Amino acid sequence: MPVPDHYTLMLPILKSLSLSDTDMKKGVIRDEVIGSLALDENDVKELTPGGGNTKIEVRFSWAITFMLKAGLVERVKYATYTLTDEGKKLLSQNPSHISVETLRRYDSFRAWGSKVNQETSSTNDGVESTTISDSPFEHLEKAYVTIKEALKGDLLNRIYNVTPSTFEHLVLDLLTAMGYGGPESGEVTGGPGDKGIDCIISEDKLGLDKVYVQAKRFASDHKVGTSDMLEFGGALDAKHASKGIFVTTSNFTPPAREIAVHSPKHIVLIDGDRLAGLMIDHDVGVRAEVSYTIKRIDEGYFDPE
Repeated sequence: MPVPDHYTLMLPILKSLSLSDTDMKKGVIRDEVIGSLALDENDVKELTPGGGNTKIEVRFSWAITFMLKAGLVERVKYATYTLTDEGKKLLSQNPSHISVETLRRYDSFRAWGSKVNQETSSTNDGVESTTISDSPFEHLEKAYVTIKEALKGDLLNRIYNVTPSTFEHLVLDLLTAMGYGGPESGEVTGGPGDKGIDCIISEDKLGLDKVYVQAKRFASDHKVGTSDMLEFGGALDAKHASKGIFVTTSNFTPPAREIAVHSPKHIVLIDGDRLAGLMIDHDVGVRAEVSYTIKRIDEGYFDPE
């Protein structure tokens, strides 16, 4: 089943707390909820859009946060919770589910919600009027992924219009930013008679091994095929090299990928999408526009135990 949204998780959390005579650790509650909802291993491991955490962990945390703001649960110490009188009262009404409308009955939740700028449609007091499947953190992650994907497209459009020589230097700059080589340890060798090798760079700062690079600035509809891969393999043989990187702005045909996989040499393939993503991750050809830091309470500071 799909990973439940944070509203769907709320009732199972309250029920789990109600069955315990003592305060409960967050991890214990989460495991009981996962069991009660019969989530399988794939559900539990499903990641958020940014890949930084699992969906169940993020949504579970937001479910607790929302109920804390409504006064249904109480944090007694670090990652440890108990059911409040309001939470017990709500459960006694035997609700079929908990929605944002349920939470809006509580003054503390409405007061908190009025300070939150919701991404979705909201009521006059600032709290969304419809149930959403994603937590606020996931909304932020999805916005980041959308912006990054758009930037990747813009980057590739720019790269398509540079000269082959500029592209080769770009690839060398990227590999250097990724930690390959050292000062003046990279070399662009592309040009007439390059014999299939466009760049050479040291694998490490000491230059103990060389990595040979082929850089193909192809249009998106021109994929790297078997002949290109065989030529690159031959170029590596001529250099007695065991490691190579093939970079293209387009993509690789399945047979070309098969050649790389089954080659006795270690050949890494970087297609256009991965190239643009690496450039963004390592600040090559891009610069920071704006940065948001998401912070949370340092529970250990307030409760060293």
